[in-house]
Amino acid sequence: MKKTILYLLISVNYFNFSFSQEKKATKDLKKDLEIIRDITLQLSTKLTKEDKINLNNFFEVKASELKKDSLTIIDFFNFIFDSKINSKFDEHAAFNIPEDVMMPFLKNNTVFPIPIKVINKKLIVNSKKTSIPYGSIIESINDVNISDLYKRLMREGEHETYDYKMFESQFSLVYLLRIGNPNQFKITYRKSLNDSQILKTTIDGIKIEDYLNVMNNERIYPLHRKELRNQINTNYFTDSNTYYLQFNSFNWIESETENSYLEFNKLLDSTFNDIKHKKTENLIIDLRFNSGGNIEIPALLYSYIAKSPFIDNVIGKINHFNFPHTEHIIAASEVVIDENNTLPGFIEYIKQGAEKIGDQYIIKYIDNKTINPKENAFKGNVYLLIGGNTISASAYFSSQFKLNQRGEIIGEQIGGSHHEITAGYSLEYKLPTSNLTMTIPILVLSLSDEVYKKVPEKKITPNVTLSEKTRYNYFIKEEDPEIMETLKIINKK
Repeated sequence: MKKTILYLLISVNYFNFSFSQEKKATKDLKKDLEIIRDITLQLSTKLTKEDKINLNNFFEVKASELKKDSLTIIDFFNFIFDSKINSKFDEHAAFNIPEDVMMPFLKNNTVFPIPIKVINKKLIVNSKKTSIPYGSIIESINDVNISDLYKRLMREGEHETYDYKMFESQFSLVYLLRIGNPNQFKITYRKSLNDSQILKTTIDGIKIEDYLNVMNNERIYPLHRKELRNQINTNYFTDSNTYYLQFNSFNWIESETENSYLEFNKLLDSTFNDIKHKKTENLIIDLRFNSGGNIEIPALLYSYIAKSPFIDNVIGKINHFNFPHTEHIIAASEVVIDENNTLPGFIEYIKQGAEKIGDQYIIKYIDNKTINPKENAFKGNVYLLIGGNTISASAYFSSQFKLNQRGEIIGEQIGGSHHEITAGYSLEYKLPTSNLTMTIPILVLSLSDEVYKKVPEKKITPNVTLSEKTRYNYFIKEEDPEIMETLKIINKK
């Protein structure tokens, strides 16, 4: 099924919402709510018995609050958004809506026209082609100050780096869906971080086609966006004898292949031969835009920087195959369910590689395997860059890096946890009334006990962080904050 490129990720532990304005009968939307409840209670692997009791009571209360005769899908979205569904799903879970449903709504409205960058919760103008100067700090929009705007656009509670990365990339869409379409935006702002003078202006909203052009062509950050589509990017800083290696995905994206592990190994072997040939002293590994992929690749990459043998252990667990509401399952692990690809066939495929222990199915992807450093493994100084988009398998690599104290970790707290990663296999449901689709992971990955013992924090935090002022100054100069700070550290040694 075709999905929109304009999805909305919001911190509600279910994600990716977008909507049409067609009204739906509330009694039918309550059925959708019941399906959401059943899916959550039966498939969220991290819920305790107490969690399930509380959630069941919660859904009963929420159903009683749906009192109008009908709601638009946007109304239903805001109803779900304002709810505090403690599903305990991670960033792999999603709500989606097809493009043919979403686009008519977007085309009939205008959106906030200015790309923004979030620095320490401040909204910074992220374009040089607007009437407000690049780097200006937005203080309010339509008489709502930014702190109150956060409360209206994001759920209550503590927000993490992943939430802010999603928020800054989709601010205009979030604003439209949560607040509406004002056509014009009254903005107060300061020209710089140190400027105390408050200025005012009014700007018009823009159509979705113009918004896409702005986001694709007029944003300054992220820098070098086209290069982020590459598997890896490299650079060599001669002055400091430093090799830069940006790894953007642990899924093989260069070409079709039957064995991505071998392709990754060839790529890494060639890269680290080049590192060795240059007699490199310092290596920067950048995972700030790596959202994961093949769970075997983190250990492979680490073997090219390891100084001694290490243990790799990745065990998958599926609690059961008694999936609720199978009549609404439309895809399994992105494969459309039809006469050729059936749900029983999908289940049987998983069972063939799993061991049944009690009611659970266990998949031993890597079973306490001792991995030796590669012959051309780099033995010098290593610096790891992480951030809010570092999730899933790249979170696992970060934990292995920290476990073995391989070097400095620089940037922001990672967006995903290495504790019980939900990935691998998933189901996609289509709700019968709202047509929202839910992507639900059914596999939980566990790592070695040593990782959890020595890296106990939920999400890895770097030992070198950057202040608001430092980040802002690099932003103004259009330089990469983490890379520049890392080079400073290297040059001081």
